[in-house]
Amino acid sequence: MAAPAQAPLKTGLLALLQLFCGAGLALGLVAFSPASMKALVTDQRYLAALLAGGYVVCAGLLFWRERGKGQIGFETLLSSMVVGLLPALLFSWYLRTSVSGRVICSEVAWIGVLASVTLWLRNFPWARVATLALCATLSVAVPLISLSRPHVIAPVRHWRLNSQLYALKVTEYRKLITPSPATGGAVVRFRDRFVLATGVGDLFLIDKSASGALTSRPMMPAIPINWHDFQHLFGHADEVSSFRTADILVQDLGETVRLFASHHYWKADERCFVVRVSMLEASSAGLLNADLGKAAWKTIFESTPCVRIDTKAPLTHFGGIFVGGRMALLSPNELLLALGDNGHDGIRQPEVFSQDMSVSFGKTLLLDLRDFSNTLFSAGHRNPQGLYSDGPDAIWLTEHGPQGGDELNLIRRGANYGWPIVTYGVQYGSHTWPGTAVPGSHEGYTEPFYSFVPSIGISNLLVVHSPQFSTWEGDLLISSLKNGALFRARVRESRIVMLERIPFGRRIRGLAQGSRGDFLLWTDSGAVLDIETDSDVASGDSVFQVCTGCHTIDDGISHGIGPDLRKIVNRPVASARGYRYSPALTGLGGRWSRERLDKFLTNPGAYVPGTRMNFAGIADVHDREQLIEFLASGANNNPPPEDAPD
Repeated sequence: MAAPAQAPLKTGLLALLQLFCGAGLALGLVAFSPASMKALVTDQRYLAALLAGGYVVCAGLLFWRERGKGQIGFETLLSSMVVGLLPALLFSWYLRTSVSGRVICSEVAWIGVLASVTLWLRNFPWARVATLALCATLSVAVPLISLSRPHVIAPVRHWRLNSQLYALKVTEYRKLITPSPATGGAVVRFRDRFVLATGVGDLFLIDKSASGALTSRPMMPAIPINWHDFQHLFGHADEVSSFRTADILVQDLGETVRLFASHHYWKADERCFVVRVSMLEASSAGLLNADLGKAAWKTIFESTPCVRIDTKAPLTHFGGIFVGGRMALLSPNELLLALGDNGHDGIRQPEVFSQDMSVSFGKTLLLDLRDFSNTLFSAGHRNPQGLYSDGPDAIWLTEHGPQGGDELNLIRRGANYGWPIVTYGVQYGSHTWPGTAVPGSHEGYTEPFYSFVPSIGISNLLVVHSPQFSTWEGDLLISSLKNGALFRARVRESRIVMLERIPFGRRIRGLAQGSRGDFLLWTDSGAVLDIETDSDVASGDSVFQVCTGCHTIDDGISHGIGPDLRKIVNRPVASARGYRYSPALTGLGGRWSRERLDKFLTNPGAYVPGTRMNFAGIADVHDREQLIEFLASGANNNPPPEDAPD
């Protein structure tokens, strides 16, 4: 038996051996496995299974060393359990992914179970070996069996919203995408699927299963943004999160596909940053299966100049939130890129990039995809957040103003939109903008197509071409951050004739239109929202029109002649706050179940003699069913809070 003084040393050496063994197995899986496995193991559900396999190997070495002693020391067992987490953390760092508390807890639990079982079987060598073999087999089999299966997350929440022309069914997925420490990113359609990029450049393929649920699969290689280098240099300053992937675009070329990504890039040697457009070419079949094979990213554009940052000072003037970075294809060989001024507006920083034609920032640039040259397309932009080409004469761009003055612009080649010399916004906390000679004027420069005052925190946009939303055909859908809504704009004769706000209560960063006509929204919280028309509610909505003379469905307290019917299904009878019910209805008691509502709607006077509701009833059974379904849906303009429990 070892002397007490040697016990800590032996324990430490054994822990170190386990660390190297577990880490070696984990990194080996990444280095020598096919691309599909590399993408798969970024999924946290399989991370624990793979690391457990590494632990089984380590545990086997441990028990081989301790064989014949009849017992295993507590120190050895404890160090084995603790050090078993280290390969998980190292693996996570290597893959640039995060290990959630759930994964760590599951790893601790798995290690504890394995250690307990093998300790309990210490006097039965063959049973102990069989247990370890079984665990090792399962650890390898679980990820291999699941290799071709997509990462499926059940929807967290459903709700309904009313728009002017449609009842909308909203499905929110809060855990579909691995959380990103940087804001930004984008979502874009590819055939019948979607490709999503997070702020730190992680890529995911999103599909819709036969049941209608969204599924996601991670893809490698990730976008080549060196976010971790930037974060390591500047720590956890708030502005680090705005060093980001700005946009992603997919060009379908038939059997092959091009992926474009715009993103920041930190040049450590020069202590400055640029905005790059990176391109990857792969097979279309590979992308549809979330397997990009051996495809590699290459840089096809880099902004000028490289903007220096004082690395010894607090990161307060980075300006990454003004990156813009949106892209749109004008033709198979022309890519339009919109860049923000990165805060160089003569106020935040002394330079005025948007009006300096020798720099890339604050411009839209046309990239030639044959030789990757670029030319100036338009100037005078602050922070383009959305770009959509609906034809050569309909290139739409959205951009942030200062306090007020968010803009929707119709982009023309050679036009100058005036920033920061003119704007309909003002300096924060002021009533004027310092660069504008005449406050509230845009004289001398191209006017915005529409200016939002106050600002809505404008973000991305698209033009609706959806059979599912046929009455929205040709309308603009404009998303917002601060306002947490979609704005539907109808354009007629070169002006907006109607603007409808549809609230979602989420900071909407990006949106895309699917092949089925549905819409996918990407939010700053990392949630994905699937938006469809609700045909069931729409039918009930039509039936409800006979009730609108007396009733509304709003907040439950804004009553008309009759009470507000919000959440009437399963609500206590005669319980709407602030409404005076008839004695007959007050005395009925109980709750409005579907069955009771059906009887009441058939003939109110017969079901509740003495009711003041002067309505003959709805004779058709199907109409009553549709109306009750509509009332149960809760369709309204009050989405659930973002932090509400699942």
